[in-house]
Amino acid sequence: MNIRIFDSNQRNNLKSGYGLMSRNIAYHLEKLGHTVSFFPTEARNEDLTLWIRPPHYIAYKEFAEGKTRGIPQVFFTMHELATFDGPKANWAELLNRCDKVIVPTFWNQEVFKKLGVTVPITIAPLGVNAMDFPGSKSYVFSILTVHDALGSDGSREAWKDTLNAYYKAFYQNHNVFLTIKSYNIKRKEFYAYVRSIQQEHEELLPPVEIVDVDLDVKALNDLYASHWLFVKNANREGWSLPLLEAMATGMHVAYSDIPVLDWAKDYKKGTTFKAGNSDELAEIFKKEFKEWKKEKGWIESFSWKNCVEKVNEALNDFSK
Repeated sequence: MNIRIFDSNQRNNLKSGYGLMSRNIAYHLEKLGHTVSFFPTEARNEDLTLWIRPPHYIAYKEFAEGKTRGIPQVFFTMHELATFDGPKANWAELLNRCDKVIVPTFWNQEVFKKLGVTVPITIAPLGVNAMDFPGSKSYVFSILTVHDALGSDGSREAWKDTLNAYYKAFYQNHNVFLTIKSYNIKRKEFYAYVRSIQQEHEELLPPVEIVDVDLDVKALNDLYASHWLFVKNANREGWSLPLLEAMATGMHVAYSDIPVLDWAKDYKKGTTFKAGNSDELAEIFKKEFKEWKKEKGWIESFSWKNCVEKVNEALNDFSK
């Protein structure tokens, strides 16, 4: 369909909520194969007019002329009160001159009906582009661990177990990554071990990044905060400041069950695993991935793409 949107050019106003709606709805309608144009400057050859504004703007001449030309009129709007008062007193009358109304919530639908809107009302929850708002965490599932002497058999961290668990959990999943913060690295030995693991799998393995630079407090905080899960896979330890630092940033943590780390047992986002058991650690990785995916999935369910799919269903009732 050729859909003309009336938004009073609010799409060019970065501070306008209706403008944000208009920009994203237009973008995703075009993705679905529709042709989108805008009032008032372009030629009038639309199959349908979509108004994305408060309803008192429906009194514009384009609305009346559109109705006389038999062009369906659909309004996407919302209201924060349970009454139509003041300049909004005639909203029900104006909306009833449309062919359909779209609102973002069930509550709006019920209020509009109660206040006299009799045309069909469809619900299309608004959205967000989740990749634009990852917060401090990466948009992909990410694990951070700190190992001294990475690549050395004398390391007090079981880095081989960490790698094995990571690859066991995610060898078919490339939407993850592991960061290892280390020093005194034996790169030749480390990469030789990685290659030996790679030979066991036909699939490409998920990425591993090594951080071996000195970081100030802010940079170290940012490193922790950009990951979902911190792993302390120690076979021996005196205390583990990195584990406590990770907890301070609010990260999920997993740590080996060596007695010296017993102080961490009351941390609510913490999980222990048997030292030397990479299978158990792999299961923790998969469990944490599910938790991350559940959180991301809830947010992503309120996407502009999903919003416009609902809008599209409503508009398709008028397709020729």
